[in-house]
Amino acid sequence: MTSTQWFGRGRSKQSSATNSKELRIRAYDIVVIGSGIAGLSAAKHLQKANSSYKILVLEARDRLGGRTYTLVDEDEQHHHRRENESMTANNTSTPSKSNSIYIDMGATWVHGGKQSGQPIAVLANAMGYKLMNDNTEDERLYDLDARKFISPQKMEQAQQSFEATLKKAKKHAKSVESRRKQDISIQQALESVNPVIVQDPLQQYLIRQWLEFDFGGTADTISGAHFDEDSEFHGADSIPSQGYKPIVERLANGLDIQLETQVSTIDYDTKGVRLFTNRGIYEAKRVVCTIPLGVLKSGAVSFKPSLSESKQRAIDRLGWGVVNKVALLFNRVFWPPKQSGFGVVSSETPFCQYILNKYPFTQVPMLEAYIVGKQAQRMADLSNEEVVDNIIHELSIMFGQTVEMLEDSLIQKIYIQRWEKEEFTRGAYSYATVGSKADDFEAFEYSQLKVLFFAGEHTSVDYRGTAHGAFLSGRRAARDILSTLEDKSRVPAFSSLVT
Repeated sequence: MTSTQWFGRGRSKQSSATNSKELRIRAYDIVVIGSGIAGLSAAKHLQKANSSYKILVLEARDRLGGRTYTLVDEDEQHHHRRENESMTANNTSTPSKSNSIYIDMGATWVHGGKQSGQPIAVLANAMGYKLMNDNTEDERLYDLDARKFISPQKMEQAQQSFEATLKKAKKHAKSVESRRKQDISIQQALESVNPVIVQDPLQQYLIRQWLEFDFGGTADTISGAHFDEDSEFHGADSIPSQGYKPIVERLANGLDIQLETQVSTIDYDTKGVRLFTNRGIYEAKRVVCTIPLGVLKSGAVSFKPSLSESKQRAIDRLGWGVVNKVALLFNRVFWPPKQSGFGVVSSETPFCQYILNKYPFTQVPMLEAYIVGKQAQRMADLSNEEVVDNIIHELSIMFGQTVEMLEDSLIQKIYIQRWEKEEFTRGAYSYATVGSKADDFEAFEYSQLKVLFFAGEHTSVDYRGTAHGAFLSGRRAARDILSTLEDKSRVPAFSSLVT
C-alpha cells in the first residue's frame, strides 16, 4: 500500500497490490531485490558489464524508483485552469512549457556537480537531461512570532554561531565517548556547550535544518560523536527539471523487472540463493538485496541462515528517520516568486521546517512543505485535513493572506507523502544514531557467503542517506559480484549506463 495520497478535501486514492501467486521455481544468474536507484544501478552495471547474464529485478511495489518517486499530474481540468488564471504575482499569464507537472515526493535534489564526479549529475549530463541550479535567490527565514522575515545579516550571524557551537558539541561528544566509553546525542552535546540554545528559536531552527532535515532523525537520537562522518561532492545543488523519473526510467530501460513481487524469505548457502515471494520461488547464483533499513528493522523479511552478527547489530543500531513532504498546487503565486525556499522559525516548533518554491523550476504555482523531526512523528497521528490546515495556517501568517484566500487559491489537489507509513520503506533514510558507528554502515559492504550482497543508501559509509550514495552502493555490489564469478569484466563508466 502506498502512503502518497492524492488529497482533494475528503477524497483519497491508493493503489492495491495483486494477490496472484505462481508456484513454479525460476532460475537466474542474478536477482536484484528492489528497483530503487541502488537496485537499478546494480542491475544496469551488471548488464552492461556482461550482457550474457540472466538478470531479474524484483520490486514489491507497482512502480519503479523506490524513494525516488516522481508523481506526474496530467489532469486536463487543472491545466485548463492554469492557462486561464493568473500565474504570477503581478497578474500576467505565464503558462507552463509542459502539459505535465512533475512532483518528487522522495529524493528531490542532486547534491553536487558533474565536475566533481557526482554520479547522478554525470548520468543526467550523459542523457542530455537538464538539472536546474537551486540558486535563484538565497532562501529566507520567516519568524512566525515577529511576523516578519529575518534579515540576511542576522541569519548569517546565527549560522556562524551555530557552526561554531556544532564543532564544540562534536568535540565534547568525542571527549565523553573517550572518557566514558559511551555516545551521547547531538542535542545533549549542543546543550552541554551552549545551555541557552534551547531558548533561541533561530538556533533551534538550525538544529532542525542542519541535523534533523539532513539526517532524518530527531536531535535527541542522532549521534553526537559520529553524526557527520560522511562525505559530499563539490558543486551547487540542483533540481531535475522533470524530477528523478527520467533518470529512473533510463536506468530501468532494457532490464527485466517484475513488479508487485514481495520477498518474504531469503534462503542462502554457498551454492546460491532461493527467494520465496508472493509469486513463487526464484533461484539465483547471486542476489543483491536493496531492501531499505526500515523494512530490515521490521523483520518483514527473514534470512536463513541469520545474517552475520555485524549486520544484525547494524540493523539494530542504525537510525531510520522520517522526513515527510506535502505538495500544494495553487492557481496563483502569492509568495516572492524568485525565492528558492523559505525556512520557518518560531518559539514553538513550527509544523513546516522548510518550504520549497517550485515556481522558478517549473513555472507552476506550487509549494512543497517539508515536515521533519518531532513534527514528522506527530504527523502520523494527523488526518490529511489536519496536515493541510497546519500548513495553510503557517502560510497565511508568512505571506499576509487569510486562510480563506489560500483555500480558495488551492487547486483542490494536494499530495501528501508519509514515508513512515510506506509498507516497503517504513521511513525516509538512515543516519548514525546514539551508539552507532561508521562500522555499522560498513558492515553491509560485505557479502554473505559470497552469494548475497547488499546495496542501498544505508550501506554507504561515505554517502548515506542520499540518492547518489544508493547509486554508488549498487555499483559496488555489481563490482563485488563480478569478482566472485571470476568475471574479467569491469563495471562500466557511469555515462555508459544511459547511452
